[in-house]
Amino acid sequence: MMKSIQRYMVVSFSTVFLSMSIIMLVYALYEIIVGLHIIIDHAFFALPEEVTKPNEDDPVITTVLNSVSSGAIALALYELGMGISSEYFLSTSKSHIPHQFYRSQRKAVTRFVAVAVIALVLESFILVIKFANLNLVGNLTYPIGLIVASGFLLISLGIFLYLTQQNLNTESKNK
Repeated sequence: MMKSIQRYMVVSFSTVFLSMSIIMLVYALYEIIVGLHIIIDHAFFALPEEVTKPNEDDPVITTVLNSVSSGAIALALYELGMGISSEYFLSTSKSHIPHQFYRSQRKAVTRFVAVAVIALVLESFILVIKFANLNLVGNLTYPIGLIVASGFLLISLGIFLYLTQQNLNTESKNK
């Protein structure tokens, strides 16, 4: 009974995260299409004085940055969904070997943290570009905080990989 509930929860959480990643991917494509429409309208139908207005967001930059940000979030959700399902099905397989399990966990954590760091850094660059276009230099502490947080996340990942590598080395020597 407990195994079936656990299996149901794993499948439902994996499905939720995978569907959220598909929704975010569709949203990123929608942002690209809407952005292209705005770019075409701006290029062909704008009056000359509207084209040269200062402090206005560039539609090309906004489109690219928003779609890349949504794509990175979609990739992170996909990695999370696949990590949950692979962790459960690998840990419950009949040929469960701890050494392989630890290796797969290290891979999954590394992939997920790498995607999260990329998303954080991209978001900080988006904020830097937006604040620079709007002359809001005083708000640059937010993207700097994101970059520092992603740096700490990378340092933590390095410590995790170092400590688990020692664990893998001691297990392989005991065999």
